[in-house]
Amino acid sequence: SRKSWELLRKLGAAQPSRKNGNVTTNDISSIIYKTFNIKPNKHEKSEVKRKFKEALEEFEDRSELVSDFTPDEVQTTLKLVKNGKAAGADGILPEFLKNIGPNCINW
Repeated sequence: SRKSWELLRKLGAAQPSRKNGNVTTNDISSIIYKTFNIKPNKHEKSEVKRKFKEALEEFEDRSELVSDFTPDEVQTTLKLVKNGKAAGADGILPEFLKNIGPNCINW
């Protein structure tokens, strides 16, 4: 109801909780470190680094997951996008994307 929303706005709960910005892995690890007071030893650090390198190499081997989109894939996806929807986190409206033209799609 209208009164409920007015109360939420006054309390500040109606404000969007998502912030736009970049969050790095270091940001996340520092929050976890501060929150849980984790103090890993050298062996644990080296084990985590080794596993991270293995995972990164495995990811790089899956080149089809990181390849560029083809113009056909972009056009097919844009045909499925509905008009009149809200902009995404980047602030771009669906209508803008659907009408960008062939030069942008092939770029």
